[in-house]
Amino acid sequence: QVQAGDGTWVDVVPRPDALVVNIGDLMERWTNGEFRSTRHRVLGVDRERYSIVLFYDLDWDATIACLPTCQSPARPARYAPITVGEHLLGKFNASVVAGAS
Repeated sequence: QVQAGDGTWVDVVPRPDALVVNIGDLMERWTNGEFRSTRHRVLGVDRERYSIVLFYDLDWDATIACLPTCQSPARPARYAPITVGEHLLGKFNASVVAGAS
């Protein structure tokens, strides 16, 4: 399931000719929101299913900026450039603060 903008959970119906791929926050920044990083969860199912988990991060010092093909004068970059390290530290710090409350 993926979480919609209003907070409700929406089933992702599997198709035999497709893969479901959950992307991360940096892809959303690169594509200026064209591809969205959404909260997702997996519920138990009564049929066979395959799930492969792969987490991949870039070099700590790599700069993430909106791709030129994903922005224009009518659609300026929504996110300021940031390094992978700054992004990860921000996520970590936000989770620590959230966990403390």
